[in-house]
Amino acid sequence: GAKGIIGSPSFFLLPPSFRHHTQSISEAAMPVQTFSLAADGDKHIGKHFKVREFACRDGSDLILISTETVELLDKVREYYNAPVTINSGYRTPEYNRRINGAKHSQHCKGTAADFVVNGLAPQKVQADIRAGRIFGPHRGGLGSYSNFTHLDTGPKREW
Repeated sequence: GAKGIIGSPSFFLLPPSFRHHTQSISEAAMPVQTFSLAADGDKHIGKHFKVREFACRDGSDLILISTETVELLDKVREYYNAPVTINSGYRTPEYNRRINGAKHSQHCKGTAADFVVNGLAPQKVQADIRAGRIFGPHRGGLGSYSNFTHLDTGPKREW
């Protein structure tokens, strides 16, 4: 597929001194992979998802996906034993501006997903995440909305 150096498995074999020139220390702990919708859309990522599910809704080919975010979504899927639908994963900065997304949105970094769990109210999912029932204490962002849940692996915060 069309993977950049940061998205390639060999990137993490490079010395840490080199890695810190290309991404921040916090990002180094949360590897973000680069994909092409055309080349990689049907590839599986994590246990329960395909790359295309994280594609920007503007149809652009580039998709950034944090493996840590996917791991959290896999845990949500397994905890409820129910399908998880991603409403918004990666967003290009242009698309994020067009929909009035947050100025420094985690979606543009590939570290966020807005999702619903089939058959469950988002409030139940949000309460379970907040209580640490799904994957222990959440260290990233948790956004509570009436019709979906926002989850990211950026700085810890809630809204």
